[in-house]
Amino acid sequence: MRIDIDDVMPVERVNRMDKQQIGMCGAYCGICEWKEKTNCLGCQACKGDMFYGECGVAKCCHGKGLLHCGLCSDLPCAELQQAFDHPEHGDHGERLANLKNWAKGDDTVIKLRTFPKEGQAGVS
Repeated sequence: MRIDIDDVMPVERVNRMDKQQIGMCGAYCGICEWKEKTNCLGCQACKGDMFYGECGVAKCCHGKGLLHCGLCSDLPCAELQQAFDHPEHGDHGERLANLKNWAKGDDTVIKLRTFPKEGQAGVS
């Protein structure tokens, strides 16, 4: 039985998701708290040279000519997994879920750190 993600997890639907605001790692720059604080244009525009320094995930994705990592045959690679597992900036599976959804053409945006720490149990 498939459980609808809306029944178990908070999601934010973006009426017209701007592809230029898609974070290559699965975050959505259009709702990122750092965007306004740092005048960040997002990784699509910055091509991996972010306000905080170089982003290996974005550099790799941009180098492969992909809009986001969900379109990569190596999903999730070691570089991306390292970003997911980062103690301060990691998440609980939301970015991977976003990437998989976006690769299927679903414009659902799941906010970071809304899944339980154990992962996304019950969601397929």
